[in-house]
Amino acid sequence: MLVRKRGLTRIQAAKVLGVDQPMISALTRGQLTGFSLERLMRFLLRLGQDIKITVQESPNTRCGRVLEP
Repeated sequence: MLVRKRGLTRIQAAKVLGVDQPMISALTRGQLTGFSLERLMRFLLRLGQDIKITVQESPNTRCGRVLEP
């Protein structure tokens, strides 16, 4: 996780992300329920990450899909 990679404590990460420590604990355990996509993206930006979203036409004309990088 980026928090560990940057060497941040949970207290420091909470300050950077503007949340409390229990939320940091939830994030580090992968519990994303209650976090909107916009909020998670804001966290990434505050941790110095660039975000790239690519949209492309699906070969399946009936339904698109979410692709992993």
